[in-house]
Amino acid sequence: MQACSEEIKARLAASIAASRILIRPIELIAYASDASFYRLIPKAVIQADGVDEIRALFALSRQHRIPMTFRAAGTSLSGQSVS
Repeated sequence: MQACSEEIKARLAASIAASRILIRPIELIAYASDASFYRLIPKAVIQADGVDEIRALFALSRQHRIPMTFRAAGTSLSGQSVS
């Protein structure tokens, strides 16, 4: 299934505060690259806060076959932190 950004946000709204579900184009472009030359624009960026929210993300990902990429502090010179 190819879910759009709005659908992803709607599905997560019960588990994660809407203010931490980023789907505006400017926000997605900001997270679309790292220190490498890759640019892959995600459908959504979730600023998870705690284990329960991570569980909700895994459940959504598994149920709807939406891939996830984790991004933590630091940069990547080889594209590991982009989708």
